[in-house]
Amino acid sequence: MPPKNKSKSAAAAAMAAADAAAALRAQLQPLLDRERYADAVALCANSTDPVIQHVHAVALIRLERYDDALEVLGVLPAQAFERAYCLYRLNRLDDALLVVDGLDQDDANVQQLKAQILYRLEEWDACLQLHDAMVEAMPEVHPDYDDLRTNHHAVLAARAFSTSTAVAPPATPITPAALDSYEAHFNAGTLALAVGQPLLAITHLATARTLVAQQYSHPRDKSILAREIAPIAVQLAAAYQAAGHTIEAVNTVRGAAALGNKGIAWALAVNNAMSLATDARAYDWGKQWKRVAKVVAAERVPKWQAKLVERNAFLVALALGKDADVAVAMERVAEDEEEKAVYEGFRQLAKGEPVPAPTTPSLLPTLCHLQQLWTHTSWDDLTAALATATSQFPHVTSLAALHARLLRAQGELDAAATVLEAVNARDALAALRNDADLWAELVRDLGDDPVRVAEWIAALSSRDAHAAAKYAAAMLPAAADEEEVDAAVAERGFKAAVTDATAETPKPKEKTKKKRKPRLPKNYDPNVMPDPDRWLPKRLRANAAKGHRKNKKKQAQQMEKGGHQGGMDDGSVPAPEVVGVGGTGSARILIEGGTASSSATHAEPAAAAATKTQAAKKPPAGKKKGGAHAHGKGKKKH
Repeated sequence: MPPKNKSKSAAAAAMAAADAAAALRAQLQPLLDRERYADAVALCANSTDPVIQHVHAVALIRLERYDDALEVLGVLPAQAFERAYCLYRLNRLDDALLVVDGLDQDDANVQQLKAQILYRLEEWDACLQLHDAMVEAMPEVHPDYDDLRTNHHAVLAARAFSTSTAVAPPATPITPAALDSYEAHFNAGTLALAVGQPLLAITHLATARTLVAQQYSHPRDKSILAREIAPIAVQLAAAYQAAGHTIEAVNTVRGAAALGNKGIAWALAVNNAMSLATDARAYDWGKQWKRVAKVVAAERVPKWQAKLVERNAFLVALALGKDADVAVAMERVAEDEEEKAVYEGFRQLAKGEPVPAPTTPSLLPTLCHLQQLWTHTSWDDLTAALATATSQFPHVTSLAALHARLLRAQGELDAAATVLEAVNARDALAALRNDADLWAELVRDLGDDPVRVAEWIAALSSRDAHAAAKYAAAMLPAAADEEEVDAAVAERGFKAAVTDATAETPKPKEKTKKKRKPRLPKNYDPNVMPDPDRWLPKRLRANAAKGHRKNKKKQAQQMEKGGHQGGMDDGSVPAPEVVGVGGTGSARILIEGGTASSSATHAEPAAAAATKTQAAKKPPAGKKKGGAHAHGKGKKKH
């Protein structure tokens, strides 16, 4: 037998494998087009073809099975980008960065993945530098330009919040009309908040809240809506607070804290609600703090946010009077001696102990010391301490506002104005001087905030009442006809506008029971007076009782004549003769000796005592009455 040709056998096997792979690809394509990734994974499981293995890994990534995808990618060294992406999604950021650094750095996809890894690592400077280069290189007509710009805004805002670094507004104005997704509005609002434009932030974030509610309006998307709207509400509350709208901030953050999704957004909402609350709810939220801290520790949050929550945990323990938790929190959050002095100052202030003046210019110890002076010393000492603090911390506007407020209370208006001018606190300066011109400049430069407009009109009214009234009328919504305005609607709108944030949340209105339509009897005639005894048995009705009395009178007359003997003429069952004491309606009572006494005026002969009751005659056959029987047999006919 001639030997087999091994080369021909190998070629045939390779051809068969190629045909099988081609057939498998033909089966995979419709599954991928219909996004049936689970079926695609099952079909690719045993294939050794590199292309099909790549499809297998991508399908696993689509199913978010990143560990399984890494196992498949282990035999595909050429697919390093997919490997880096899986490591990034598994939060193995250092390993992902090493893989990305070995790829082509000029590739746009590689740059975007590296930027996301740097963002997660909180390497803000490198991340911002990379985003600046990508935004500059990408043309505005590119379909991914808006998404890239949205991410750029997020990096700018995160860098500002994390490092307290001043951020200049972007060269291209962020206008709400240029954005079309709630993610873009959210990042733009966050950036506006970071650069000190809270009113613009409110506009963007309110738009984002509206868009996400429209996108997930279907009842089946209720859980998705709660998850997506929570961070928007938290950020919107922060914007309200920065703009001085405390009532809206409290109500918004309470709504975010009341959401069912107990994720990181809920934890941050409760954290912020603690700082804004002025009622008894602060204590209730404080009792949830361990759960908040647990969520923050488990979730992936920026370091600065986690640090802020830890600091608030110390303040919550201090407010609840838990000394053991206070000591533990101080050891956990105090990283150096200066920070320990800060928390020690808070503790001394809460306990009513004297707070020493800080030896180094540190803001929080200074605030603790000022608070101690506010409650335990004279205004002169407090004013001097505030003057020192304002010079040490010129960028802290709230310190300058407090200093100016104290000077104003002492009657030193010019000195108060000088302090406010030094920190460019234009709103506070306009309120101090009641200057209508300055208010008008603020409205023109910073936007038509309703509070600022109201202050401007109020200041203008003291100088030109007619002009103030004209501007006030222009701010009100015009109505076509005053008679068409619904007073009830206007009253409800006014009450909603002046809701007190410190009031308890109103209880939901109880549902009113619907009045059921009365059910009338069949053949009911409203013109006929119903029988008042219709609900009583016939034997108890007034007519029946009247007839019964007539029968008793007739029976008494017959007994006077000798009583019943035999059957009655009307065919009813006769009454038995009296035997012994008592009767069945007779007026006679038998007494001892066989005699009877009667209430009648004449004597009545005694009846002979019968030993057997005379039987009643039976009615003829077929004419049996249907009246009441001794054993209750038969039915009454009505």
